[in-house]
Amino acid sequence: MEVHQFDGEIIINKIKNPSSDDKININIISENKNENNSINQNTNMNTLVDVFVSQGTGKRVNKWIYVTLAILLGSIGAHHFYTGDTRRGMWYLLLSWTMVPALFGFFQGLSAAFQPADELGMIIV
Repeated sequence: MEVHQFDGEIIINKIKNPSSDDKININIISENKNENNSINQNTNMNTLVDVFVSQGTGKRVNKWIYVTLAILLGSIGAHHFYTGDTRRGMWYLLLSWTMVPALFGFFQGLSAAFQPADELGMIIV
């Protein structure tokens, strides 16, 4: 597993090594008031990767643009087109006459409004 930090973001790449076991050792060093505390944890690599994948599978978008599009134009799937999910956007557009996508869009916009944004105002959807 490779861990890189770039512009305040942590990027984790899983490297497949068939000869190694699924256990990894993580050292966490906390520097509080010139004290170094080291914590060693053995964890299952698949579980760790699943956590990072589940958090990063979506697209990073501007929170307020997404919320505005979802609430105002969610009935035609504008927020899905904005995230690059054209398949879902087309379904919303095709079913827009039923007003069901408008309800989904409203609730998706509401849920995105309460997600914490990073320092650039971006969220993962």
